[in-house]
This record gives sequence, C-alpha cells and structure tokens, in this order.
Amino acid sequence: MNIIEVTDRLQAAGITSNPEVVRRWIRQGKLAATMHSRKQGYQVLPTDLEGFISSYDRSNRKSIDKRADTDYFRGFQDGYAKAQADQDQLFQRLLRRGSYTDQYRILRADVKRLVMQGGPLDEDKKALMAYIDRDSFGRDDAGLPLKRPKSFVAVIVLGKHMRPWTSEQIMPYSRDNGDGTTTSPKIAIRRLLVSYYREAYEKQALKNS
Repeated sequence: MNIIEVTDRLQAAGITSNPEVVRRWIRQGKLAATMHSRKQGYQVLPTDLEGFISSYDRSNRKSIDKRADTDYFRGFQDGYAKAQADQDQLFQRLLRRGSYTDQYRILRADVKRLVMQGGPLDEDKKALMAYIDRDSFGRDDAGLPLKRPKSFVAVIVLGKHMRPWTSEQIMPYSRDNGDGTTTSPKIAIRRLLVSYYREAYEKQALKNS
C-alpha cells in the first residue's frame, strides 16, 4: 500500500487524514514501511497497517481512560456540558425572537418521499404525513391552518438549532454523519424534520392506544 492508500485507511479509522503525518510516523519507526525507490515511495504491508491501527486504538483508549479518571477531567466535562446546555438555551431564545443565520426551503415533496420510505415501526405513512402537514406545511406564516398544505416550508437556522417558520418547536440537528463526512444543512434538516415528527407521531399513537 502506498502513502495515499494508507492515509485513506487511517482516515476511515478516524486516526488522521494527513499524509505528512503518516510519513513522519514511518520515519519515527512507529509504522513499518519499506522504500525500494524514491519514485515508488514508501510501501506498507496491509498486515502492518492493521497492526498499527489496533495498537493506536489501544494506546489512545488507555490515555483517554487514564485522563478521565481524574477530578480535573471530570470537572472539565461537567463544565463543558453546562456550557453547551447554556448555549442551547441561548440559541432557543434567539430563535424564538426571530434571530437566525440561515434560512432554507424544505419541499413537501422531499419530506413526503422520506415518509413513504417507512420508519422503524412501519407506521401508517399517510397518517404520519397528515400529522406533519398539520404542524408545518398546513399552516400559514401566522401559524393558522390552511385548507391545503403548502408545497414548501421555510426553516430558520441558528448554529446547530433550527425551527420550522410556522412552528414553535426548536430542534437541534447535526450535519456530521459520524464517519468524518457531513451533509448539507438542507438535507440534514429535512431528515431531522421527518425523524422528529415520526417520533412525536409514535408517542401520540401510543398515548391514544
């Protein structure tokens, strides 16, 4: 495996995406490699790379566990969690006041397509879509019900929080897929809307049963 292939594998493992870091580890002897020619560059055996990844994970985990087992680190975690909660509350207040950094149009057709794909409980898709329409697409800018749902709904965004224009619900969302990649805010918000209303619909269905 050449440096690019090794870097891609290390990036997938969540270790590094920088080929220069890989070269430095090779020069330091941390990652076994051979070089038959400058043109060919460093070559790493897949078995050596997987062994490096395993040892890196074990070493990193021990470091994290050791660091976490201190009053200082626990205090830091508690303080960080409180700061995040305070920021969340601030964002919610700002959104309710109408402050936002971005605004997107979410098409009803796109939301309906996600709904029709089904959910974990295989809910009544038509009933779920009607539930979403009633709270979002079926209201005007003042929040009053419409005879027919709109073709889109405006969503306002501040930081990692968003709110459908006609709803009072503040919803946190993430653009991070958890694998080092991100989605566009519009796609992330569209998915979140469906997920949020699906959960609310399921809770209502359980309550009425």
